[in-house]
Amino acid sequence: MFDPLDFLKLAEELISFGDEARLRTAVSRAYYGAFLFSREWLRAKRWLLYGDARDHYRVKNGLRKYRGRKISDKLHFLYRKLRGDADYELTKVIDKRVAIKAIKLANIVIDSLLSNPPSNTS
Repeated sequence: MFDPLDFLKLAEELISFGDEARLRTAVSRAYYGAFLFSREWLRAKRWLLYGDARDHYRVKNGLRKYRGRKISDKLHFLYRKLRGDADYELTKVIDKRVAIKAIKLANIVIDSLLSNPPSNTS
């Protein structure tokens, strides 16, 4: 099985190049690393997921339930704002600062889940 943390590692490697295409890709990979890690964490808690685009919001809602609004909002900001700009807004400049912020947010989300394994249902 693919490890979503490998997307985060790739994001970290991509920022060293510094060109905007790689920085945009780094932002996207940071989001998907955090999203997929969160999705699998929630699956282990038997959270209902559909296997389609609705899962972005289902994961956000699951994180809100199990880890609180701060963590849920970080993933949602990474999804809607940073990844949205990187993937769809060609007039927005995505620089190294934005990519580093995306990686930082992804790490915060992932670390919050690692500190509370799925077997804990509280």
